[in-house]
Amino acid sequence: RFLQQSAVAGAGLLAFPAILRSASPNSMLQVASIGVGGMGGRTMKSVASHPKVKIVALCDVDQPTLDVAAKEFTDASQHKDWRELLARHGGEFDAVTVGTPDHMHAAIAVTALRARKHLYLQKPMATTLHECRVITREAAKAGVVTQLGNQGRSSIESRMTVALLRNGAIGK
Repeated sequence: RFLQQSAVAGAGLLAFPAILRSASPNSMLQVASIGVGGMGGRTMKSVASHPKVKIVALCDVDQPTLDVAAKEFTDASQHKDWRELLARHGGEFDAVTVGTPDHMHAAIAVTALRARKHLYLQKPMATTLHECRVITREAAKAGVVTQLGNQGRSSIESRMTVALLRNGAIGK
């Protein structure tokens, strides 16, 4: 069952317990989702399936995508600009999921970390090693829980492929 869930977009729910542990045990974790279509949408839904999580804010530049998510999370506020969401409404949530196009990951992650938000970031972490190092430093400074989505890399198929290659199944 674990392997099935990790192969499908269940990574958010599987990884999010570390972030949940950082919240008060008696409270709901308030989550803002930035990028609510495609993989970001699957992450958002997976995270939202936890009984101690409430999606309180949705953010996407694409209005039709935002509209679809808003139908499922009717109480969540809607935003088109992640900068405005974090700057003006950051006090309304504890954690952020980021499922935007790859080139946007670093800027959103760093801004969320500087706002001291727990962070679930889809892979790749960023597009350059420098950006990855900046995100890592900011996460350490913020003292928050972070998680990088890597469900495709942790599937049974990927791990078996690596094992076969390492064991010389096809040669050097």
